Amino acid sequence: MIRVHNLGVGDVLTGISFTVPPDGCLGVIGLNGAGKSTLLATLAGVLHPDEGLVELPPGCAYLPESCPLDPSIPVDSWLKLARRLPGYREDWADELEEVLPLPGRRAAAHLSQGQRVRLGLRMTLCRHTPAWLLDDPFLGLDPIAQRATESAIAARCADGPVIMASQNAEAMERLCTHLLLLRDGKQVGFASLEQWRSRYRAVRIPLSRRDEIRSLGASVLSTRTRGATVEVVLDDPSGEAVSTLQGTPIALSLLDLISEVTA
Repeated sequence: MIRVHNLGVGDVLTGISFTVPPDGCLGVIGLNGAGKSTLLATLAGVLHPDEGLVELPPGCAYLPESCPLDPSIPVDSWLKLARRLPGYREDWADELEEVLPLPGRRAAAHLSQGQRVRLGLRMTLCRHTPAWLLDDPFLGLDPIAQRATESAIAARCADGPVIMASQNAEAMERLCTHLLLLRDGKQVGFASLEQWRSRYRAVRIPLSRRDEIRSLGASVLSTRTRGATVEVVLDDPSGEAVSTLQGTPIALSLLDLISEVTA
């Protein structure tokens, strides 16, 4: 389990608190500059918090954003180094080699962005560690590599908690059990994916009933006219506003949620 309480890092992060269960996958979401990478680097021990409590097992695997590597060292040498890291699993490494192939003799300087991320994923996900911290693990990946990466991350969740930051809302929605939403370095909310879905709801009502929306006050996040109907997005954990409107439910994706809550 991973537990963070009232974490603060300079003026970048303030009052961050969450708990990830042993088999959980936490998605850290937010717009650019929200503090996602700073949070991952702090959990990995690269940065030190100014305040708060971090309970994290030692020896976690950490993939930094864009996988910064010495550009002069060939891919094969990096992968040989991975064999010496704690928790290395040859069977996992073989699986990753098959689904995330790389030009072994090429220096890191000559890799594309997606290839650098592939290399970082292979060095990180080949290890059995207490937890995995992944900063933008889908950056630059083609669709086939992304699918393979999602499968590998899902498999690691069976062995320990995963925390990852990404702008790939679709992948996060498929993988994550919990979401932490950041805005300008502050915590907008933390909850399970099911709790997020039950709190934020969307319905469609006829345009002729638009005046009924006013009675809902602050629970209305946004409205959008679609022809003869109005789509209403609600912050409605009790379901009372939805019941009042008696509209047609609309599926609210994670991307929709991010757009609404970070606006």
